[in-house]
Amino acid sequence: MVATVDGLDVVDGKPGDFVHKRGYVIGPWQTYDIEGFRLDMGRVAAFRFSSVRDSYAASKGDTRNVGVIGVAFFAEREVVRRPPPIPVYPEEGYYRYPQGGGGMGRSKAEAPRYSTGARAEAPAASAEASASAHRDDASRRPGLGTEFGEARYSSVRETTFVRASSTTPTQVITLRYNDREGLIAMGVKLDDPWADDSYLRRTANPFPANPPSRTFATPPAGWREN
Repeated sequence: MVATVDGLDVVDGKPGDFVHKRGYVIGPWQTYDIEGFRLDMGRVAAFRFSSVRDSYAASKGDTRNVGVIGVAFFAEREVVRRPPPIPVYPEEGYYRYPQGGGGMGRSKAEAPRYSTGARAEAPAASAEASASAHRDDASRRPGLGTEFGEARYSSVRETTFVRASSTTPTQVITLRYNDREGLIAMGVKLDDPWADDSYLRRTANPFPANPPSRTFATPPAGWREN
């Protein structure tokens, strides 16, 4: 699996790219906690909530993708195991010469070669293009980001993994996060849900004359659910 936080790869800290980047290998029914941006084979810089201005993405000059976590999962290519060839022994006193001349012995077929084609390098966007298309003023953006936290122990080892598809993930999961200020800036109504028509429709009672069969504690005056 290849994971990103705020659009940055959790292994090398560069823009996320599930086609060309390394990832973590986990087995069936196995879980693994990715605790930070990887510093080396034994440590990570812990994920910590921060303002957008103090986020790791802001330190790189691009906060366009702050607020999103992504994980791309790849299945492993199944290895087709061929049965060993059955040896054929010549009858006693009889030898068969290979056609086409040459000495005695069996001609050896060359093993097939599988080519994945030229592997395109990840496009390197110029600083000018990045500044004009994606860079924004992080100091004025509300909401949460993820900072490059303290170093902590997280040991891994390298292994080999052949993807069933080198370019198409089996599944991509996206998780978006924010705080109250950021949600309000997005237009999410948090303070007055009673005036929201969608809330009224979700809680409409088809039998308003019938009180509920079970009663619960009544909130005091001025109590706010959120």
